[in-house]
Amino acid sequence: MTKLLCVYCSSSRELAPKYYEEAQAVGRSMVAHGWGLVYGGGGIGLMGSLARSVKAAGGYVVGVIPEFMIERNSNSARRMSSWR
Repeated sequence: MTKLLCVYCSSSRELAPKYYEEAQAVGRSMVAHGWGLVYGGGGIGLMGSLARSVKAAGGYVVGVIPEFMIERNSNSARRMSSWR
């Protein structure tokens, strides 16, 4: 069974690029060390960057997002919240 780490971080689109790069590095490192991700389910900001990097590295991703937030976060939240 995959170990899961729950991460909650920024969903802002207005951060310096270095923060998105670090989120991607954390995601790759998580997978390299056998960890999957449980996160806020959105497809934007650091949470989105982290989730995409875990998935791209072959990791397990679970997005948890309230139904009303899916509409606020666009179709990317809907797609990403169903990743397994």
